[in-house]
Amino acid sequence: MVPIFLLSPAGGVYHEWNGYLPPTDYLAELELGLGKAQLRERRFGRAATIFEDLRDNRPRSHVAAEATYWAAVARYNESDQAGRADGRLAEAARPLSGEHLAREAADVRAGRGPTSSRPRSR
Repeated sequence: MVPIFLLSPAGGVYHEWNGYLPPTDYLAELELGLGKAQLRERRFGRAATIFEDLRDNRPRSHVAAEATYWAAVARYNESDQAGRADGRLAEAARPLSGEHLAREAADVRAGRGPTSSRPRSR
């Protein structure tokens, strides 16, 4: 049994594997971990390349399907779509923020009513 632990500089675990693997599967598992480390460090292009190479060069590996998934995640995060989605999510969550709710509560206490643009129930 030869474990794999890929650690961040801060001591966090990027990837771990504990168990026996034949040499080619061990290398595939190690490559998967290297891709995950790049992904966690927000190096999306490099991560996607590692995952795609793993998928293409070791298609029968036990990690080929997982590499395909993580390649898609990395490419998505590398694209503009991820930034736009983050912006839309932040805008949608704005009414839920504590600051917004505190301001709305202060307006209600001051008799100014809610500041939300949501329709009021009757």
